Amino acid sequence: GGASGSVTAGNSQASSVGQHSVSRRYRSVPLPSKSIGADELLARAQEHLRCIDWEKFSFDLIKDSTGLTAANAFELSRPLREGEQIDYFMSHSWHDDAVVKWNALRKFADTFSLRNGRKPTFWLDKVCID
Repeated sequence: GGASGSVTAGNSQASSVGQHSVSRRYRSVPLPSKSIGADELLARAQEHLRCIDWEKFSFDLIKDSTGLTAANAFELSRPLREGEQIDYFMSHSWHDDAVVKWNALRKFADTFSLRNGRKPTFWLDKVCID
């Protein structure tokens, strides 16, 4: 439970305003105007979860924070398929050497492909949040 207009999960609270999302800048999980349980909140988040396939990944995505518009970047991601899990959550710094980072990612993806018989999927904020 929790106060009306909020979602409570454990000890944390996320505010909502009517039928609006928590964030006005990014598309996020729509929250109801009344409290919901953690299980329902998790189910809603899973319905909106996206990933990017390695085949859509490019040097341009990680070289700097500019380049692709938010709409173009979001189009590179896709919703998860039923029963699918994202292989890797990717966090990085724009201050890292982009060439070194890209070469390491390519080697990593190649090794993953050899071991698993498929290309990896990633969650990357630049493409998975609209």
